Amino acid sequence: TCRHYVPTMFYLFLHTLGPAWLAYDMRLMMSGIQTFGMQASEGTVERLQAILGRPLRTYEDFVREATAGV
Repeated sequence: TCRHYVPTMFYLFLHTLGPAWLAYDMRLMMSGIQTFGMQASEGTVERLQAILGRPLRTYEDFVREATAGV
């Protein structure tokens, strides 16, 4: 399946850029993210909104805004 293919290719790519231990660690991390997702801790959304100075938006809204003048 794609879930197993992507980390392998990711590992092979990273292995060309740095030490094998880093590529291995990054492959494990990405595999975990793909399997379990990334869960934000409580208060993360509020902190990000304070940093950005605006509410968070969906990717769909971002694309709509970015392509509005095109």
